[in-house]
Amino acid sequence: MTEPQNAPAQPAAPSSYPAYDPAADDKLLYSIAAAAVALPLVALAFLVFASRGSKAPFRFGAKGILDKAEFNDYLKTGSFRANATVKFKHPVEKIWQVLTGEHAFSWLPGVKGVHYVGTPGEGAVRYLKTLPLALGEQVVEYEEGKVFGYTGTGASLPVLKHLASQYNFEPTKRGGTKVTWKLAATPKVVGFLPLWLAGPLAKPALKVALRLANSTIFPADKK
Repeated sequence: MTEPQNAPAQPAAPSSYPAYDPAADDKLLYSIAAAAVALPLVALAFLVFASRGSKAPFRFGAKGILDKAEFNDYLKTGSFRANATVKFKHPVEKIWQVLTGEHAFSWLPGVKGVHYVGTPGEGAVRYLKTLPLALGEQVVEYEEGKVFGYTGTGASLPVLKHLASQYNFEPTKRGGTKVTWKLAATPKVVGFLPLWLAGPLAKPALKVALRLANSTIFPADKK
């Protein structure tokens, strides 16, 4: 009897997966690393560009400009609230000029100071330019040497719903000045959150922002 013949072996089917290439993994990692570096730089460049120009601080208006009555109530009810008190060695006249003039907070990194549109006083419009945000403001309280308050009217980015800031000036017995800074704000996106809980955490930042004026505007105070 004739034995059956074995069928000829078939060639193996080629694999549907490409061969592993370590260089491809390296290229992918380099691409991810480059994107991680480039994206923040591109975002920062965009924010800087958006904050340029005299119209930038008013590009996105706040929901409503607070009038004088609403202003003081809002300082107590804003979703974010903080206050701080700092004493200066210098008289009220000097501290008033520093905190309400065009060089206000220019001693902080990224802050270019304040620019008034017209004459300073109650009802005056001004804007604060920082990196990377420009803010439009309107003065609602102006009692020279006593109280200065302003409300936010707009920003270079759509982030602001309400803003209120107030400085109270009191002379001290030794000829210095006690400044109480009250700040309240509601952002557009997360304004519904109880941000007032962060107030105690923000208080040291407000104090530092004021105290840095001593070492920058009044360098003799560092001694």
